[in-house]
Order: sequence, then structure tokens, then C-alpha cells
Amino acid sequence: MRRLLIILIFFCTLVVSPVINAQKFKYGAFVGGNINFISLSSDYEIQDEVNLKPAVSYNIGGYIKTNNNHINLLCFIEYLKIRNKVNQYLLDELGNPLGKPEMSIINQGVAINLIGTIKIIKGFYLGGGLSGNILLKSSLKFDAKLNLPGAKTRNEYYIYGYKKVTFSIPVIIGYDFTRISIFTRLNIGMINRINDDSLVKEIDNPLILGIGYRINK
Repeated sequence: MRRLLIILIFFCTLVVSPVINAQKFKYGAFVGGNINFISLSSDYEIQDEVNLKPAVSYNIGGYIKTNNNHINLLCFIEYLKIRNKVNQYLLDELGNPLGKPEMSIINQGVAINLIGTIKIIKGFYLGGGLSGNILLKSSLKFDAKLNLPGAKTRNEYYIYGYKKVTFSIPVIIGYDFTRISIFTRLNIGMINRINDDSLVKEIDNPLILGIGYRINK
């Protein structure tokens, strides 16, 4: 997977560099919100009391896009935060119930999206490509202070069982104004986020709604 990410970064640099030299590009910054339609499956029944719900989080980053008439290359580099609410009973070290506090799994990472786009009508475009996500930090946060084994603080537990690199297929629809662009992007997950041979498959599918500002004229 790391080799694939290196290839993705190299390809992005290889393609974008000549475009920059030719001065036929536009670049800018964007901010957006995302909601993760998490995909969970397993070879055995997941406990009924475990319930994950997507929660709104955010993305922030920059983009560069070629400036041709119909077919273009679009590259996003962004900080991505994905949050999912967890509904599950917790037990202490002795197996005693701690109740059902509100919890959230929060994944933070850097994502590179390399997307080919085609213009449908003036300003309106569709596209798809490949995305790599490098996980920076994953944690389980509680709304109450609890004493749990291995917790860094009384209301946060770091998760170490996740893959550091995952890949997805981004599908985008957007509209470019003169300096402002708006888009909706769904990153369809390809790889199980869990790092071992667990029977549970956890795959991220974040839907991003973003707005960007073109910096160069």
C-alpha cells in the first residue's frame, strides 16, 4: 500500500509539474464538511448494542487544476477529519458496567486525491480518480471522564489497530465560477481500515461538500 501511495504522489508531481511550467493551471484553497457513511461487515454477527452513526466533521486544504477547455486534472491535498458516533456499553477492568456514555471515533489524516474531470456544460464538471489517505491519529473520545486501561487521558483512548495508509476511489461533481468553486465528492473506500486479520471489515466512505476559492487570476 505504501508503494501505491508513493506512485500516486509521484504521478501527481509528474503530471502537475509540466502544467505549472506551462502556466495553464489554476490553484486555490478550500474548506468543506464531511459525513462518513461507514461500511461495516463481518463473518459473525456484530453485537446489537454496538451502533455507529456518521457525524459531521470537516476538511481543509488546497487544490490545483489544469485549465483546459474540456478534460482536466484535479489534485486535492487536504487535512481530513472523520468522526463517527458510537453507541455501546462499556465495562471496567473487573467487567462491571460503566454505563453507555456518548463516544466518538475520530480519525485525522492527510489525503491526496488525483482526479480526472470532464466538463459537461459551462462551469459544470464530473470526475473520478484515486485517493490515498495517511492516518495521523485515531482516537476514541468520551463525553464523560472514565478510568479505562490504556487511556491517555480520562476521556480519550488512542486507537492503534488501524492501517496507516488506505485508498479510495473519489467521484466528484462540481461547478466552477470565476473565482469560487463548489463541489460534492464521495470517496468510495477500497481497503479495510482495521490493521489485522479481524473478521470485522470497517471501510470509510466519506461524502464531502466543499467550497473553494481560486487564488491565481
